Amino acid sequence: MAETARVSIRILDVSGKEIAVLKNGISEKGEHTLIWNASLLPHGVYYVKMVTETYTASKKIIKIE
Repeated sequence: MAETARVSIRILDVSGKEIAVLKNGISEKGEHTLIWNASLLPHGVYYVKMVTETYTASKKIIKIE
């Protein structure tokens, strides 16, 4: 992150339903790592969505095993 900001990072399924909230709060400036344990979820396509006050991004991820 380029600066300290409020951050929301969520996992969504293909229908847009929220599956998990990985982060919902203030994050300090810098690089961060999150671990998502998806072992109880079925195989398939999921999306990671990150939202700050000035930035929104989403990435497709595929759970295969």
